[in-house]
Amino acid sequence: MKSNPKVIFSKLESYDLDLVLAHLEKMFDALGGLDKFVSSGDKVLLKPNLVLKSTREKCALTDPCIIEAVIKLLKKIPVEIFLGDSPAFGSSLSVAKCNGIKQICDRYGVKIISFKNNKKVFSEEHSFHWSVSDTLSNFDKIINLPKLKGHQQLYYTGAVKNLFGCIAGKKKFFHHMIEGDADYRFGKMLIEIASLVNPVLNIMDGIWAMAGNGPLKGEPVNVGLLGISTSPLLLDLAVCQELSADFDELDIYQAAKRIYKEKDFLLPNIQWLTERANFEKFYFPESKIPIRFSIKHALKSTFNSLHK
Repeated sequence: MKSNPKVIFSKLESYDLDLVLAHLEKMFDALGGLDKFVSSGDKVLLKPNLVLKSTREKCALTDPCIIEAVIKLLKKIPVEIFLGDSPAFGSSLSVAKCNGIKQICDRYGVKIISFKNNKKVFSEEHSFHWSVSDTLSNFDKIINLPKLKGHQQLYYTGAVKNLFGCIAGKKKFFHHMIEGDADYRFGKMLIEIASLVNPVLNIMDGIWAMAGNGPLKGEPVNVGLLGISTSPLLLDLAVCQELSADFDELDIYQAAKRIYKEKDFLLPNIQWLTERANFEKFYFPESKIPIRFSIKHALKSTFNSLHK
């Protein structure tokens, strides 16, 4: 890796809008200010975690308070704001209704979109390509708003995995089947897709997180963490370092060591703006299940899609 961007952390235990705004402003200032990353008149896409319909209390989706705080700060610049994703089932709008995000977007005039029409995007620097939604090309800047969760298949999901949602439709399912579990190919793909999407900022919602068997069936726990970085990978590695993760189990770490030469692979440069959060309540899955979906899962997914 050519640089080692800062990862800024702050301890915050509740979704109090005024407190979230105050913490985010200080965190942006530590990176040089929000206007360093977005400019007046930009079309900005917010990419939260809208994996599936779920209530706010289950902590599977990015919390609406984080969405509202980011929108309010962006409006000061000002910019044109959109919010989008490609959920496993349903539309971004239907998922956003479930935990209060739609109400926030309606209040501030933010349009909710679902990603469409994948196209190949190439990295000339690294000589790889993947298909991501052509919808992304409509925006000047992308801000990644992941949720901190354990993950049954990948051990952990955060900023890097959240950008997998920038692939429209069932192509994501196809990648699960094709890349599978061999030699951390799936993790390598996730890192490469994240670099192609290239968000200007990554803001981690770990105030309430999902421990254990995420991304949907874990336990909500109050971790009290807000995190920001320009690098989705380093943000994830910093979070996992703070959580005392088993890095042997962490797919994106093992994949990153294969992408970048180990001697050039830099660990995160972490800065806490407050006292350190309490990570004792968080736990990872006790065991992992295969990344490649079973035939039963494939048939069920196909049936659900046809039914919807």
